[in-house]
Amino acid sequence: MDGARYLEGGRLTIFRRNGTYYARLRLSPGKYVTRSLKTTVEENAVQAGRRLLFQLEHRAEQGLPSKSKSFAAVIDDYIRFRERDYAHGKTSAGMLRQIKRVSKFWREYAGNLPVEDIDDKVMRDFIPWRRDYYGSAH
Repeated sequence: MDGARYLEGGRLTIFRRNGTYYARLRLSPGKYVTRSLKTTVEENAVQAGRRLLFQLEHRAEQGLPSKSKSFAAVIDDYIRFRERDYAHGKTSAGMLRQIKRVSKFWREYAGNLPVEDIDDKVMRDFIPWRRDYYGSAH
């Protein structure tokens, strides 16, 4: 790692690869995570790297994994939950069918986003996106 900067007692390393800055974070002895900081400005990289380190440490303190589930994975969990409800007579076949149908749109729209990135703006933008989706050749 040429030109690497070691910060926060060695828990954070900022380095550049192909012009873009990356952070290498030590979460525990022998366990590292490397993430792109999506910047070519060193000062911005240092700030973003520190913010990322503190976020990941906070997640670890709460017993959460360093990488959150995608929205698609949460949808899959929800469908499995509703399928169990259906098996126990707590959800109708029609409701389960509707959930699976609507989930296809949500997966297409925001399935690759981390679940914590699903905010009011993402929710508000879904309806216009879905109208456009119906209007295209899908």
